[in-house]
Amino acid sequence: MGRFPQPLSTKGSQKWIQKLVNEKPQLLNLQIKKNLNLPKDEGIRWLSPLKSDEYAEYSDQAFLNLLNVKLEKIPLAQFWPKRGPQWDALAKSSTGKLLLVEAKSHISELISTLKAEDEGSMRRIQRSLEETKHHLNSKVRFEWTQCFYQYTNRIAHLYLLRMNDLPALLQV
Repeated sequence: MGRFPQPLSTKGSQKWIQKLVNEKPQLLNLQIKKNLNLPKDEGIRWLSPLKSDEYAEYSDQAFLNLLNVKLEKIPLAQFWPKRGPQWDALAKSSTGKLLLVEAKSHISELISTLKAEDEGSMRRIQRSLEETKHHLNSKVRFEWTQCFYQYTNRIAHLYLLRMNDLPALLQV
């Protein structure tokens, strides 16, 4: 669980991230380095979605395993319930930075709301989102489980990795 093979996509952000990672990684790397202010000579090794791995996307413990990291301070299960974010792309830099990518090809892909089914999962997610908001000193009054939930849960996972002293970066 946590590894999701994908078909070769023919449209949208999934198509473009698959194409870039597998056919034109140098173009993607150049843009990522520019956006995240990484040195030009820093290497990037893409771990997903690779053609040789059925274009698989990863979530939960499987995304941490793929990045080869352990959460020593705050475990994932304490912070987030199962069926967490499914990452569009994952990579590691030559200096050990963890690169998390959420690809969006148009604004409508950003709009999402929380759809957790059980009350315990809902409470854990809300608690972690509130903790992330507090840590970031966010003054935004809207509920993070509404409207841009997919984006905010990615920010929360970035926060979790950094709270575990891991050099993680997020590209949306």
